[in-house]
Amino acid sequence: MNKQVEEVAKIISRWHGGSEPCMVCRKIAVEICQLSDSIHLKLIEEDNGLLEAGRKAIEDTLVEWRDNRLSEFNRGNGLVIREKDGQDSHIIRFGPETALRIGLKAIRQALFAEKED
Repeated sequence: MNKQVEEVAKIISRWHGGSEPCMVCRKIAVEICQLSDSIHLKLIEEDNGLLEAGRKAIEDTLVEWRDNRLSEFNRGNGLVIREKDGQDSHIIRFGPETALRIGLKAIRQALFAEKED
C-alpha cells in the first residue's frame, strides 16, 4: 500500500476512534486516493495552459532531435517532424511513450511553477 493511501487510512481510522487502520479504512482510503487521482487528471485534461506546456515540450524535443539527426533505433511507429526546409521526413524520431514522458514531465514542471508563484 502506498504512503498516501496509508495516511488517508490513518485519518479515517481516527474519525471512528480506531488506533490503527482496519481493512475497511484501507479500502475507503484506496477509493478516495483513486478518486483524487482521477480528479487531478481531469483538471489537467481541461487546462489548456498545461496541455500547451506538454505539447510545446514535445514539439521542442522533436525539433532538437531533428536538428541533431537523432531518432530511436528500430521504431515501427512514432512521431515524425518535417525537415527544416519543409520537406516531408520519414524518420521516426521517437515513439508515443517517449512523447508522453516528455509532455507529462513538462506538465508536472508547469504545475510546480504555478504553485511557486
